[in-house]
Amino acid sequence: MTHGSRDAFRSLALRHLPPDDAEKWLGLLRPGARLRVATGADVPAVRLGGLPALPAGSPWPVWDGHGPLSFIASVDCARLPTAALDIGLPESGTLLLRRRSERRLRDSGRTRWCH
Repeated sequence: MTHGSRDAFRSLALRHLPPDDAEKWLGLLRPGARLRVATGADVPAVRLGGLPALPAGSPWPVWDGHGPLSFIASVDCARLPTAALDIGLPESGTLLLRRRSERRLRDSGRTRWCH
């Protein structure tokens, strides 16, 4: 099966599901991007963990009343295959994904996302 081939998914669904269920399931599929480790001269589109590249003089992000936010990832929007995706994303700039999880929230499995 070719990775990401809608025809391959359709064939698989029709082999294993009733036709109506297969069509419903296929209607839930959305395009996506696969992460892989950058090598050689690759310029990464996504960076996971570590310290984010904040603009000079920018304070570390804080959630008012809760404390500093942890850095999860940065996404270089200009390097994303936006034409292949069906969600609206900026054409340029960097998205910084951060989170703050307190013990009582972590224990209950809840996290508040700030963007």
